[in-house]
Amino acid sequence: MASTVSTRSTAGDRACRAGLALVCALCLTAVCLAGPALAAPDGAALFATECAGCHGEKGDGKGDADPALLPPPRDLTRGKFKLGWGSAVAPTRELVEAILERGIAGTAMPSYRFLTAAERQALAAYVLELGKLDPAAKAEPPRVPEPPPQSGAVVERGAKAYLELGCQACHGTSGRGDGPAAAHLKDEWGSVDPPRDLVREPYRAGERPQDIFLRLKIGMPGTPMPGYADTADDATLWALTRYLQSIRKPDPAPSEPLALGRHVLEQRHCLACHRLGGKGGTVGPALDGVTRRLDPQWLRAFLANPRRKGKLDPATKRRMPQFELTATEIAALIAYLDSLPAAQ
Repeated sequence: MASTVSTRSTAGDRACRAGLALVCALCLTAVCLAGPALAAPDGAALFATECAGCHGEKGDGKGDADPALLPPPRDLTRGKFKLGWGSAVAPTRELVEAILERGIAGTAMPSYRFLTAAERQALAAYVLELGKLDPAAKAEPPRVPEPPPQSGAVVERGAKAYLELGCQACHGTSGRGDGPAAAHLKDEWGSVDPPRDLVREPYRAGERPQDIFLRLKIGMPGTPMPGYADTADDATLWALTRYLQSIRKPDPAPSEPLALGRHVLEQRHCLACHRLGGKGGTVGPALDGVTRRLDPQWLRAFLANPRRKGKLDPATKRRMPQFELTATEIAALIAYLDSLPAAQ
């Protein structure tokens, strides 16, 4: 009997050891297939490659962007954002992430949708740290009530509010940005800050009705653009929003190739980072004669996906953003650059 029990026990032990060995082998295989754990994105490193060219290594706005750029790169060390949620609400990581994802229309600040969500989170946290703000802070954005339907009566009320609230002093009676105060406006950093052409120019905070309403309500901190939360009720601000929507007539892009190429160069603010004809920034290489220096096929592929094709200047650590240009825009831009005389 004892011999039988011993034999059974030994067999059981062998089966148990075999089972454990199989489990260990499977776990080891899974770890090997998964590969090493990915490190969290480094916000400081991302800032150095993606942002420091314009905003400076310290985030103080003293980078290598075009000195004549308007608006100039933000001094991030001050911890204030024009597209914030008002002076009473501290900027949060979510707010900065939204700006990074969307970009700022009508400026040289591009969208960073091409980065991963984790990279934008790390970059936003680092930007807040530069401004001595807490990346973990939470805040609720201002509430945006339901809009009224677009109607002639609402638009008429908005047109009246436009005059009553004094919008024409800066933006002009027709919204073209040519009001009597337009030539004298500066932001709190001392930079010239002309009012927006509300008819043709992009709205920096976004074109959606809720974007316009929110900017009317809270203004743009640090700029001459005030908020009207204390002087107008929501119904009036919604009427003003509908009026502004009714006068929007952005200029269409040109159809002629060389004109379109120049339009792309200007609208994408290429000279914020590149010099051309003696003007522009030095974040990236000069564009004078670029179509003669580089293989046209490579240049087309680079403009279509600069993140995949490498760099125009391999010696720099800066990276060009992904602008999502169409094939037509790329061809027009190259044609325009090719039409210019080579640098002397």
